[in-house]
Amino acid sequence: MGYEVQVQMGTVQGAGTDANVYIAFHGEKGLSNDYMLNDASDDFEAGTLGIFRLPAAENMGKLDYIRMWQDGSGAVESNSEMYVEWVKVVDDNMVGQDTYEFPYGGWINDNERVFMAAPNVMTTYKVEVKTSDEKNAGTNSNISLTIYGPGGDSGPQDLDNDDNNFEQGNLDTFELVLPNFGSLTKIYIKSDGSGASEGWLLSWLKITDQMTGAWWQFDCNKWLEDGGNLGYELTPTSSGSPS
Repeated sequence: MGYEVQVQMGTVQGAGTDANVYIAFHGEKGLSNDYMLNDASDDFEAGTLGIFRLPAAENMGKLDYIRMWQDGSGAVESNSEMYVEWVKVVDDNMVGQDTYEFPYGGWINDNERVFMAAPNVMTTYKVEVKTSDEKNAGTNSNISLTIYGPGGDSGPQDLDNDDNNFEQGNLDTFELVLPNFGSLTKIYIKSDGSGASEGWLLSWLKITDQMTGAWWQFDCNKWLEDGGNLGYELTPTSSGSPS
């Protein structure tokens, strides 16, 4: 019983990692716990096919996506990022051993939650973030966002682009390609408190599902700062969808 997980590593330079690698399964019964895949320090060498058996993993029913991440550990002289070509999951819980193939072909950075799914499971969320006009409201800190809905949660997603984000009075826009979590129930917005100007006065945040047009606004009007609260859990203050 449980799952067999096959991970095909890429052959690009620096593809391998010694970090601890984790996987979670999402299916008809929701999102599973995270399970560590490593058996040895060389499990994820460039070009290798790692096979891992998780006999105690929860049976989540028919799977629609998986979530993988690595914790950045084990890197001394090299980076811990990893390049994954694809992941295959063999479900020993189901009669006939259902097999799910998840193509990826990309990097997994330190502590980045990466989703692998069929194209029709994914959507693009437009995230609009309004920093207050109040003096010194902007920040140089790193900001992350976790989205929650009936279809699971995103884990922390870095909000970053090529602009100088989160300046006083700014309206910054980001796009996150994630599974469709359904009608959003809450978010968690967090600052890491780094940088010379670490305090941040967040006015509000709006998330729009680009596939359906549904949107949710989360009013905040609170400071995120070192010595105070660096993160807030927010529920929707308004929402809507195309008529």
